[in-house]
Amino acid sequence: MNDFNLPLEVKHLLLTVINNDGDIDDLNKIGYDYLKIKTLIKEEIENGNAIFENSELKLTEKGIKFKSELAKKLNYQGVEEVISPKLSSKIEDLFLQSELFIPSEDELDF
Repeated sequence: MNDFNLPLEVKHLLLTVINNDGDIDDLNKIGYDYLKIKTLIKEEIENGNAIFENSELKLTEKGIKFKSELAKKLNYQGVEEVISPKLSSKIEDLFLQSELFIPSEDELDF
């Protein structure tokens, strides 16, 4: 799957989340489900912008440069501070899971 239609703002957010070990819920809040987020992260790895090694996801030099170029193009400044640091607590589960559990309506408390 190719993310060429992914808005630049979302691409920058994704790279920022990866770079800052941020919270993927920021992407979920703007409409991307966890399966799509997993796919987007895998695409960044395949494109050489990110690497997953030693149970750690991080940007490569190429990814850092691309993120910087996107920030300039989007005229972003100081966005790094708005990303919550939670990705590492979820990333291993995200990549090791092959199935996604969706509870029934009866199991939801709200």
